[in-house]
Amino acid sequence: MLKAILFDLDGTLLNTNNLIFNSFCQAFEELLSDRTLSDEEIIDCIGPTLQQTGEKYCPENPEKFVECYRKYYQNNHDEMIEVFPGVIKMLESLKGLGLTTINIEPHFILENLNDDYNKKLQRNAIIKESYNRTIIALTDGAYILQTNNECKLYGESYKIKNGIIDKICDNDECVILNDSL
Repeated sequence: MLKAILFDLDGTLLNTNNLIFNSFCQAFEELLSDRTLSDEEIIDCIGPTLQQTGEKYCPENPEKFVECYRKYYQNNHDEMIEVFPGVIKMLESLKGLGLTTINIEPHFILENLNDDYNKKLQRNAIIKESYNRTIIALTDGAYILQTNNECKLYGESYKIKNGIIDKICDNDECVILNDSL
């Protein structure tokens, strides 16, 4: 049995191209009042980190660039993304095949949901799914590294099974993922 099937979200499962492009445009418009970047220059910003792009175009305050980009991205995320055609059907087909017993859930937020309706819906859907399979929920910054025959989990992460959320790793920790999860 497969241990996991991992997909990237941005640009693989979800079409975020317009959101990313417009986020760059907004940040540059706000911070570079003396210069307009061409579409090609903006497209070249995709790939380097936001910090690197900020250092290149706003060396006096790259953090402000990152802040402007993320603010626009977060405020417009739900309206500007779409699932690529065929993705839902493909994921449902994979789920129905029973290829894995564990799902990986990125960008997990355990607390401080406040009034964010979409985050609450996401968490509720994850908990519901946990009755069918184990879910490993990774907070931003957490990651999984496969080396040789070992799979290691780094950063704040949770195991969700049968509706119960258990913290399995902290920010400064590493655990080995194995069949006991």
